Amino acid sequence: MGKMEAYRQAVAELGDAPAEAVAKYIEEKYGIEIPPHYIPVYRASLKELNKLTGQKQRAKSVALVTADA
Repeated sequence: MGKMEAYRQAVAELGDAPAEAVAKYIEEKYGIEIPPHYIPVYRASLKELNKLTGQKQRAKSVALVTADA
C-alpha cells in the first residue's frame, strides 16, 4: 500500500482530523511514516485527484450522450 492510499483510508476512518492525528493513525495502522507537516500536501493532492476524477466522469457522460444523439 502506498502513502496516498494509506492517507485516503485514514481520512475515510478519521474524517477531518488534525494532521498529527492522521499521521499517527497511518503509522500505527499501516506502519507507514508520514510526517505531520506533509499531511496538508496529501490533503490537497487527494482533493485535486477527486476533482479530476469527477471531471473525467462528467466528460465521459457528455461523450456518451453526444454519441447517442
